[in-house]
Parts: sequence; structure tokens; C-alpha cells
Amino acid sequence: MSALQDSDGVLVLARIDALVADLLHQLADQLDAVRPAPLRISSTVAEPGERDADAAQRKARPVMFPTRASSGVRRFAQYVRVLEVVQANLLAGRTMTKREVFNTQRASDLVVERLGQLLGCTRGSLGIVASTRGLVSGSMHLRSPDGRSVHSVRGETQRIPADIGAAWTVHLTCPEDCRGHVVLVVEKACVFQRLLDLQIGSLIVVTACGYADTATLQLVRLLAASPCPGGVRVCGLFDGDPYGVDIHMHYCAATPIEWLGVDADEFDLAPHTHTALRADERTKAMRLLRHPSPVRETHRRRLTSMLLDGYKVQIDAAYNWTGGLGAYLQHKLEL
Repeated sequence: MSALQDSDGVLVLARIDALVADLLHQLADQLDAVRPAPLRISSTVAEPGERDADAAQRKARPVMFPTRASSGVRRFAQYVRVLEVVQANLLAGRTMTKREVFNTQRASDLVVERLGQLLGCTRGSLGIVASTRGLVSGSMHLRSPDGRSVHSVRGETQRIPADIGAAWTVHLTCPEDCRGHVVLVVEKACVFQRLLDLQIGSLIVVTACGYADTATLQLVRLLAASPCPGGVRVCGLFDGDPYGVDIHMHYCAATPIEWLGVDADEFDLAPHTHTALRADERTKAMRLLRHPSPVRETHRRRLTSMLLDGYKVQIDAAYNWTGGLGAYLQHKLEL
């Protein structure tokens, strides 16, 4: 479905035309300020996943053109240019990342947020998506609502599409005697590459190279719900430290993920596997335990054990497992 066929896209385009016309008329009349648009974030435009509960509490601040500072003319040109690009992309049904708007994250966030306030819509409605760090490898292919396909092959790296959403579909390659699929989420890019080199079974391996971005979370959610005669098992391999637990909790907020490892009690106490917790890691563990949202009992036990023992282990410790990382995973997955 193109942007023009979508009611949100038509509404945003109409608001862009009205805003640009208002800017130019007031500029021609030599007014000092652009009146704050009455258009605010509304349920007819905002996407469920992007609503900001505090947005309605914010006070509307007018965008002043021209300003006394010499940068005012440049800022005005930036707004008009971004509006032009957004309008062209909406007409063509394309999306772009924030990095394509500006090279610096701060400048991009500022302009996009202000335009969203003026137009009364969300970043997603403008066709601007966050850049993704997510990678996937495994036999599957993705299909977007407009028919675009993204194929992933076992042993090869495929970047997760930045605009992936709930309307996308995932097709898993299932043979006649399919016994199910295993989706393995790993915390680190280096472990992701190591697993690709090992080619263990028919795993579908996913990583966000740290904390998960929106696109990676959406892909994991789609994979977990994918139809498969043998079922889909979603597991995670994270560092056995407070940050690894936090990343696992972040994924679990989107879809349940089984903690596969690593844990300190799986390995003999040794300098090459166990490392003393740093001060910031202890602080992180305490903050997670005191977090107002409910903490799973397994997370609570794991964090408490780390604080009491004073040690952490990283995924690298599994390299010292008898048979290496591949044997460790086969043991945990019971392949």
C-alpha cells in the first residue's frame, strides 16, 4: 500500500502543505514568529508503539523565524528542506532513517521532533525511522505490506530492515519432517559472527549488537509468532553480568525469550572465565532490583547471586567449554 493510499499519509501531506504556506506567508509579511500550530499528536495519526504519554503535557513552544541570531536563516532553511524531503518520500511511499536527515543524531532529533509537534504527528507518520544495528542470519524471508521481499540465507549476514513493522510477514523454510525452528538472540556482534562460522544446525541467529533497537525487537516478535509445524523456540545468549540481564529484560518486554546463558555457576572459578564486578555493574544490579516494574524471579536470583559472589562471566567463557562454543550451545539446546 502506498503512502497516498493511507489516510495518515494523506493527512500528513495536507498538514505539510498548510505549514509551508503559513511559514511563507508570515515570512513575506515580515512577522517575527511562526504561530504554534494547533495540530497536536492525535490518535488518528499516532502509531500505538510511538505514542508518548508525556507529549500532551508539554507546552507548545512557537518556532521563531527569523531570529536575531544569524543561525535563524539556516534553521529556517533546514525545516523547509526536511519538509520537502518528507513530502517527496511520502508521495513515493518511501521511508528514510534519521541519519539520512542529518549526520548528527542531536540535530536530527531536534528538527524531527519539532516538525512532529508542528504537524501534530509522529516520526513514523513522517516516514522517518530509526537507524538499525540489527543483523540476522538463517533460512527465512521477510515480506513487507507493499510486496518487498528480504531474503536471509544460512551462513550469511543480512541487515534487518529499518522500517520493519507489525504488518510484515515472516516465512520460515520448513521441510516435510520439520521438527521446529530455534531462534537464537545473541548480545554481541562478535559472537554472532562466530556462530555463523560454526554453522550449528539450522539456527536463525539475531543480534542488535547490544541493546535492541525497535527493528530488531519487531523481527524477534515476528519470528516468535511465525507459523511452523514444529513450533518456534526463541532463546538468548547474553553476558552473565548486570548489563546482560538488562538487555535480556529489554527483549522480554517485547516477547518472551528463554535465557540460555551464560551463568557463572556453569564454569569452574578461574581468572579466564570469572571477573570481579566493577562498581558501575554493582550499581546497575541494584538499580534493576529496585526498578518499579516487576522483575522476574529468575532475573532477581541471577542479579542477587552476582552481587553476593562478586563475579561475572561473559559469553567468551563458553569458548573454554569442552568442545568450544558450539558444544556449549548444543548442550544447552540439547540438539
